[in-house]
Amino acid sequence: MTRTARAWRVVGPAACLHPIVNRGKDSAMRIYIFKSETRKGLQAFAGDLAGSRLPPQHGPWTATGAVGPEKAPPHNFSRDAIEGAIEAEGFQLWRLAKKAAAPA
Repeated sequence: MTRTARAWRVVGPAACLHPIVNRGKDSAMRIYIFKSETRKGLQAFAGDLAGSRLPPQHGPWTATGAVGPEKAPPHNFSRDAIEGAIEAEGFQLWRLAKKAAAPA
């Protein structure tokens, strides 16, 4: 079974919370990776280790890793898109999708 990654940008009440102060103007941020304990396969990127802006309706959330400022995000995701979503909304939700089997 091959899996591909798909990312969603979610707009919600988290957009009006405090801004993430995690990087300078011209530097990349450290991105934290979380998994939802209530939604199977649902994961998120956030700008702080506490995941303070993650949507509570999908929590609790467990931190599973981090992507350093000079490292590439997993699954060939765009760092610019992730950082943009974190700056605008406070997080970016994503899950791996099963790839359809090739016809026989």
